[in-house]
Amino acid sequence: MLKKNLKKAHLEALFGKLRDSHRIIGPKIENGAIVLSEIDFHDIPAGFEDHEKAGSYRLVKGDRPEIFSFSVGPDSFKRFLHPPVSRLFAFMRSRVGMTITPSRGEEKP
Repeated sequence: MLKKNLKKAHLEALFGKLRDSHRIIGPKIENGAIVLSEIDFHDIPAGFEDHEKAGSYRLVKGDRPEIFSFSVGPDSFKRFLHPPVSRLFAFMRSRVGMTITPSRGEEKP
């Protein structure tokens, strides 16, 4: 098995390329926990570690500079892959009748 390390500069360049055509979903710190959200490269909690025990979750700034030295807490990609609400059509009523317009969908996948 071949292992390669991705340098931070290369990851940042990848984010730059993807940002134009896609939403980037990844880990971000909110309210003292790591959650999944739409992010930019600088939102990644580099150097943070999560300490989990029974009934306990703590996020601390570690000494290691690694980008992914944590696990995503109580969150899931499911809400991004299968959103609970999707707009399919818009109905507009006027004096002469009704117009049905299909949704344009998301701008970026």
